[in-house]
Amino acid sequence: MSLSSPESSRRDILSNAASFAAFGISAIVIDPNTAAAASLRTLTGGAVTAQSAANKAAESYQGVYTDPNHKEGYRVIMASGKGAKMTLSDGAGDETYKNIPIEGGPKGVVAVLSDDKQSLTFPDGNIWKKNANKFDGIYKDPKNPNGYRIIRKYLGENSNINFLAEINDTGNENDSVFVKGSHASLFSIPTAAFTFYDLPGTAKVVREKPTNIISYALQGTQDDSNGTPLVGQFSLEDSNTVFPYGTITFPDKTVWTRI
Repeated sequence: MSLSSPESSRRDILSNAASFAAFGISAIVIDPNTAAAASLRTLTGGAVTAQSAANKAAESYQGVYTDPNHKEGYRVIMASGKGAKMTLSDGAGDETYKNIPIEGGPKGVVAVLSDDKQSLTFPDGNIWKKNANKFDGIYKDPKNPNGYRIIRKYLGENSNINFLAEINDTGNENDSVFVKGSHASLFSIPTAAFTFYDLPGTAKVVREKPTNIISYALQGTQDDSNGTPLVGQFSLEDSNTVFPYGTITFPDKTVWTRI
């Protein structure tokens, strides 16, 4: 499949999605050589922890991508069976397309994954950047090995809501629950507090006896107006032994790891 412009990239993918799905043919193919590359990003700060190194090595093509031609949209690429699938939206008011098929293989390559696994480049020069908002991504919860958590930037109804999390415990997209959240200033990254509102299976936080993690994460007065809050600590820190790279750690010690 040959693409000639950023707009044709999107249009061709969408127009062919249904027929590709029906016949098991991929709409996008990821170059297997670069997809298999295991190079790590440059380490910063102190000595890298073993867990942080393992988390980085496990990162793959999976993630939340942004297209510079549709800045309010998103593309989520996630493994599925022997290949992968994509969810695509160009932004508020636009239709969301799901289950666009993707496969790996040398024949008919139309998107090349960079060696650091942080971008996809199309023949027309368009580049989709992965996890552009630092916290974007697909996370795994060890308590629900068949499920996933997708976190992406969200232009909410008020300034207090700035990310959206898709919580799925089974792997069946029909079981997904969408949870809104707010994060502390991203200037504080490599670590920042992330507040999830009405996260399934959580109880209201008792502020009188906060855990060490909540004490560390909370900034100012807690706002309950958007629902029951649960604060986790997001980390992109290489040398932090408490909050390893690419994780969100919750008060009950549950750790979501980005893949």
